[in-house]
Amino acid sequence: MSDHGRIIPLTPEPHQRERHIEVFAGYADPGEDVSREVESRLTGIRERSREDSVEVRSRSAAVVSKQRAERVVVRYYDTKLDRWSMEDFIEIFRNGVAYSLYLRTAESSYPRDRTIFDELVRSFVFRR
Repeated sequence: MSDHGRIIPLTPEPHQRERHIEVFAGYADPGEDVSREVESRLTGIRERSREDSVEVRSRSAAVVSKQRAERVVVRYYDTKLDRWSMEDFIEIFRNGVAYSLYLRTAESSYPRDRTIFDELVRSFVFRR
């Protein structure tokens, strides 16, 4: 598989990848849209969460690098990590490509890590 993303760890320990930002791009299926991509990501969160622990804190329209997007903030109990976690993600479709920017972190680290994520989102630019 070719390289189509980057993981930015938010902790110095390489084995602690549960606090990270990821930027990912892949071809979008014709007929797909941002809402379907958001629902797919929410399904993935529900699959790794304790039953009924997923709480969508916010879901709103966003603009990233002059492109319409959707941003979602979710709180959930991560069964693998045995802790409350937060995921803050943005989905963008542009010229047949789906872009995902997301922050995954412990609930206790979210306020600090969100500041870093917001800065990355503000500086995000499309090439081409």
